[in-house]
Amino acid sequence: MIGCRDADQGAELKLNHLFAGFQHRLDTLVLLGIINQILSVVIMLAVVGPLYWDILMGNEWTPNPQTIIEDVVLPMLIAFSLLLPLMMCTWFAPALIVLQNKPVIEAMKLSFIGCARNVLPFLLYGVVQLVAAIVAALPFFLGLLVFIPMLYGSIYAAYKDIFLHQPA
Repeated sequence: MIGCRDADQGAELKLNHLFAGFQHRLDTLVLLGIINQILSVVIMLAVVGPLYWDILMGNEWTPNPQTIIEDVVLPMLIAFSLLLPLMMCTWFAPALIVLQNKPVIEAMKLSFIGCARNVLPFLLYGVVQLVAAIVAALPFFLGLLVFIPMLYGSIYAAYKDIFLHQPA
């Protein structure tokens, strides 16, 4: 994000932009990461944990279409629906923390609000990014070398449009 901002302001991208996150508000970014990981693990364990616990305990599980839907597909849909608000809270939070010096909770709230106010564009954005990620992964994942920087550039453009009210 720092590299995107600097490039947007006409500065040249340098190798140290890759490590700028370790120099700007590292403690706050680490706290954001810890909160995200803890909540993700809690959600996943709460939703799909019982099935995996049964399997770990040696209880026999015979997969058939009915049990797969009940024990795997439905819990995963519930997990993804619970993870979506968490993703919304963390999508713009790193940019808000580093570029606007927001504290973690405020950055997460603003990120959620920014995503919620733009649900339809984000739905289309998500579909396009999913297709692009799949295509990028096809040639032995080498396309990710292009896709990931493009993804961060698109996040910065959305951040700028939503939070700075300056269309990219």
